[in-house]
Amino acid sequence: ALPTYLSGEGLREALDELENLRSVIRQESRGDIQQSQELRTTGNAECEEAKNGLAFTDSRILTLESLVNQAVIIDEVHE
Repeated sequence: ALPTYLSGEGLREALDELENLRSVIRQESRGDIQQSQELRTTGNAECEEAKNGLAFTDSRILTLESLVNQAVIIDEVHE
């Protein structure tokens, strides 16, 4: 894979987002799926929406992991 050039700040932001997705957002999405399956009063649409949210989150996690793993830090030049 090709390298991804990031500033130190850009890498920190990517790592922060990745940590948030892994530790908070993904758990919330899994909870939403479980809750919608338990209630089943709103039909299948809510469950499908929760599953789609989890799929998006997982996709973003994979994208950020790839970005971080291929990151090359560039020097920031201040003039």
